Amino acid sequence: MVFDLKHGAKRALVYLRRSSKKQQSSLESQLKWAINKSASDGIPLDATLEDLAHMKSMGLNKYKAIRMDDGISGFEENRPGRVLLNQDAKTDKSISHVYIYKRDRYSRPEDAFEACLLEKKLLYAGLTLIFSDAVSLPIHKGEQTLLRDLELMMAYSQNGEELRKQSERIIAAQRGLASSGFRTGGNPPYGFIRAFVDLKGKVLELLPRGKNVRQEGCHVVWMPDDPIKIGIWLQILEWKKGGKGYKWIVRTLNEMKIPSPDAGRERTDHGIKHRVSGKWNASTVADLCRNATIIGLLEYGKRSEGMVRRLGPNGHRLLDQVIDYTNEGNLRVIKNDPSLWTVTKVSDPKFDQEEWKSIQQQIDERGKNQRGITRIKDPTRYPLACRLVDMTKECGSFMYARTTHNRAVYTCGKYMMHGSTACSSNQIDAEAMLRFVVTTIKQLIDMNGSGEKLRKKLMERAQRSLSQPLTQRKGNALERLASQRATLVGDLSSVEYRMAREKDDVIYETLKNQFKAMKTEIATIDSKIASIEVEQTENVGRDPEQLVEAAMELLNDVARITSSSDARSELHALLQRLGVRIGLRFVSQVKGKKRVIQRLTSGRIVFGDAPLPVPIFGKNNVDDRRSTTPTSATSSEREATSSQQMKQGDSRPTKQTRSLLTSKDHTRTDRLGMVPNQVIINCNLQTPATESQPESISVRKGNRGDRIRTCDVLVPNQVL
Repeated sequence: MVFDLKHGAKRALVYLRRSSKKQQSSLESQLKWAINKSASDGIPLDATLEDLAHMKSMGLNKYKAIRMDDGISGFEENRPGRVLLNQDAKTDKSISHVYIYKRDRYSRPEDAFEACLLEKKLLYAGLTLIFSDAVSLPIHKGEQTLLRDLELMMAYSQNGEELRKQSERIIAAQRGLASSGFRTGGNPPYGFIRAFVDLKGKVLELLPRGKNVRQEGCHVVWMPDDPIKIGIWLQILEWKKGGKGYKWIVRTLNEMKIPSPDAGRERTDHGIKHRVSGKWNASTVADLCRNATIIGLLEYGKRSEGMVRRLGPNGHRLLDQVIDYTNEGNLRVIKNDPSLWTVTKVSDPKFDQEEWKSIQQQIDERGKNQRGITRIKDPTRYPLACRLVDMTKECGSFMYARTTHNRAVYTCGKYMMHGSTACSSNQIDAEAMLRFVVTTIKQLIDMNGSGEKLRKKLMERAQRSLSQPLTQRKGNALERLASQRATLVGDLSSVEYRMAREKDDVIYETLKNQFKAMKTEIATIDSKIASIEVEQTENVGRDPEQLVEAAMELLNDVARITSSSDARSELHALLQRLGVRIGLRFVSQVKGKKRVIQRLTSGRIVFGDAPLPVPIFGKNNVDDRRSTTPTSATSSEREATSSQQMKQGDSRPTKQTRSLLTSKDHTRTDRLGMVPNQVIINCNLQTPATESQPESISVRKGNRGDRIRTCDVLVPNQVL
């Protein structure tokens, strides 16, 4: 079947989704169907299985003609891949068809009416939606759609009903497995391993991490595997029985250099992949103290987090608007009443059950004052949350917001999680830091002249930029990317050659890991090159006036929000829009005769995608290769180079800068500047280490006499 194309359009999109990454071939089969179907329909579809593999390896939701949600339930409405599909399909007039394997891939709604409206918006935009079992043709304005509406309602109602039935079946199946002593999901506890057994309990296979096996009549149980780790677990319980707190236990374990349960594994936080450092934290210790596996019991149903059905007295229940949802309408994880738990004896206890119960009573008693109090996520109170990074000693940890002695501060996350054995207690006053950042941004805007002057400069730049091909404007970037890719391809060939001839297993494994890392980096470079090509297509025919108005609108917002004390609620969104991140460095100094304090000495503010000298999560950042590259400069060398660059073109300080330096925060700044072609501000705060420093609510613990009198500012023309 060949469809007429709209407005001369001649290309299609494909939307892929799988609910779980355990469905290993689901995405590939959906894409194969779309490729074959589009070929038979005569509709160009820029998508291959190699493109899908690239998206999966990089965690992308959009690439070429593919829009994808990987490992996201159909019940989730704000799926990034589907949002991108809806945006692109309705705004890009060159798209005429969208291929989706089944309607339940697009939506499995609780309310079928909402899904019907979403599909109809695409149909009103003139799109043809092609499913493996149906074709949904475009709808013209004013056309009678009663029969079409009924068909859509029936289709999506069936999808939603199937989701509800599936949720009920899963709850019933998991309760049945738990009552028989079988695993219902999750990783095995510390010192245990998954074992594949038959109905008689005979062990058929021990399953390493990541391996899944299915066989009718067989299930998975947890079995003790590592006596040393179990011994550490028992020691933790002994310490806890003796009244030791979580922080004391964490500090002791880290001082003994005992690796944490997930040491060396990779995880993703804030969208950044990193290796687990191996340091213990209070949450890990608390989980072990609460886990009943050590006394031979399997507990199921302690928490509920389902989106359609949850555990109830009669098996399953409907979700309650008050209990299961937050005030903002988001789902919350709740702790079930103990009467709903399924507790099954699965093995002989490793720890005395009565002593374990006394530990639980001790934990309940100590935590009763904090139990039930949720963490407050208030961007108005902490606009800089997750935007401050501790760069001291290549730490790279986010600084998290908290309140201490009724004072809002940001503290190094590594110290909060792992204690003083992992990091120093680097801390900064939240309000003083916010005032510093806001004043700095306002100063940068004011230094570049009036609105009309900025508008004229921006118009000249926009006209000059758009008059050149994107490949010419991005020439240096493309050349750099091409050079990097060529170098990596050459290195990859060398590694591949050595792998084919290497006989030592240890060396081969090292080469294999290096090979994978190079392949990932090549894929990243290819993605950047592709994004430039997409930008070239999108910029065709753009109006310079529109670009200038968009830039002026942002500048006006910045000026208004940073100048008004009543606009605090808008600060978080503004900082997010600007991509502001602040890296800070601290040093240990003696206050008075012997008290050691951590003092802020320097920092860097970056905007957009400009990198900080230290990558997020420091040396554990998986995607950062600087720590393994012999020729790369250290962070101190990069800081020195940056300072040397800023010495060129020094100017006298502005009035606003002097006002900032003499504020009640006692903040000192030797130099503010921007490295050419990047939006970066370096702040150096140097003081004699021997002087006694009184505490005050400030960006740094400083002395009035230490305040410097000058500040050099360099703002290159490239910033405008």
